[in-house]
Amino acid sequence: PLGNSFILFSVLLLTVPFLVRDFEGKYDFYWLTLFFAAGVIVAALTSRYLAVIPTIARYIRQLSIAGITRHSGYFNDPNFYAAHITAAMSGVLLLLLRSGKKSRIVVSVLTLGLLVFCGILSVSKSFLLISVCAALVWFLTLLFQRGKLSVKLTLIMTMFVGVAFLLSVTVFTDAIDMLLIRLSGSNTLSGLTTHRSELWVNYLRNLLDNPAALFFGRGYTTVLLNSRGSHNTLIQIMYQFGIVGGIFLVAWGLTWAKTMLEDVKIRWDMLSLIVVLMVGCFGPWMGLDYLFMDEFFLIPLYVCAGIRYLERMRES
Repeated sequence: PLGNSFILFSVLLLTVPFLVRDFEGKYDFYWLTLFFAAGVIVAALTSRYLAVIPTIARYIRQLSIAGITRHSGYFNDPNFYAAHITAAMSGVLLLLLRSGKKSRIVVSVLTLGLLVFCGILSVSKSFLLISVCAALVWFLTLLFQRGKLSVKLTLIMTMFVGVAFLLSVTVFTDAIDMLLIRLSGSNTLSGLTTHRSELWVNYLRNLLDNPAALFFGRGYTTVLLNSRGSHNTLIQIMYQFGIVGGIFLVAWGLTWAKTMLEDVKIRWDMLSLIVVLMVGCFGPWMGLDYLFMDEFFLIPLYVCAGIRYLERMRES
């Protein structure tokens, strides 16, 4: 049926590219990241204390399985909640390496610490994996980029102090213990991905067994395989739109990105930081279905804002 969600998806496909007209000069990436992170942090912290209010409690979901409690702010799913945090964290990591003002660096460090704390509360394996990957790339970039050694050492020591402080917080250490319990049962690929790998195989087999679906997909529908989502945005695109529709959607995405980054020259010294941003923003897409969600349009916008910010910092 011609539902509201389908109309919204179609309208966004047509109108989102026009945002490039207002993008330059009006949206400081620092403030975008700060408000993005503030929204996540406020939601995560207030949800822990406002659950006693009945009218608010219905928007708060806490998963408790086998003694493991997972928080998700006001989101219905801890993994989608954690995906917002990794995206915001990747933006903060960019600010730490490219922000010249000391006051902004201090704010960024504090924001990063709070985001890590809120992310660990989700007890999400994907959050840990994506955060570690982004942090490793960021750390190597910090070591090899040009700049004063004293600044690098100060930044590294500040990080260590922040980690030590978080490890002294009981709530944080309890969440770490629960996360380690989850990881201890991940001896196989299926266990590590919480059985997502089995879903991926089932969806791919279904596509290969149905040539019509493989080429043209199921359309903009909520028809799921065995009542389970694919838990992978790329597979979801193939399942819903097929090869033909997928090609059109990829072409739209590439054209849209070219429009957003038309005046940006990507240099070699920017690549590692772009990788940090891409890992934090798009890493969760490998384990979640984002095609029909607002984030399918919002997260790429945020990534483009980050790349434009890197270009401006390089020029200055």
